[in-house]
Amino acid sequence: MKKLAFILFLFLTLSHLSQAQSLDSSIPKSDRKKEHVNKKTRFYGGFGLAFGNQIFLIQMQPGFIYQFSPKFHAGSGIYYSYYSYKRLQGTSKSHIYGGSVHGAFLPIRQIETSLEFQYLFMDTSYLQQKSHKEVPALYIGAGYRTRHAVFGLRYDLLYKEGNSIYHTPLQPFIRIYF
Repeated sequence: MKKLAFILFLFLTLSHLSQAQSLDSSIPKSDRKKEHVNKKTRFYGGFGLAFGNQIFLIQMQPGFIYQFSPKFHAGSGIYYSYYSYKRLQGTSKSHIYGGSVHGAFLPIRQIETSLEFQYLFMDTSYLQQKSHKEVPALYIGAGYRTRHAVFGLRYDLLYKEGNSIYHTPLQPFIRIYF
């Protein structure tokens, strides 16, 4: 039930943010909404692929942002990852999925500060054992911004060793905007 409520929350957030209207009277009324959303909405994404003799990993992280002003934007995204690791006794598999909402402030054009809340579900199986855990994270970060990308570091304020997806609370990130 929590998963359904979370997915519904993300859907409502995405649909609400994408329904902004333009006040520009030079654009025909029927095209105002499209024109305004096209200028203010940007999409970003992350993709990862790793494979080796005993491991396989694929992850996807699409999302969107809505630019409220030149200095502030907010948005949301979804996350999915599949990880497989072959051991002597069998194969360990993990499915990680969930979503996030975030906001960013640009004190100057090249610097982006951000706050992101991410909620992930992790389903793991190994031999006959299965486990499920929910992992919330609250990231505070900063990065160097170019026209179409941000390169930075973020820190998980809710990090607990052994109960996180990652091994450390400090992580580098790259966001590429389309």
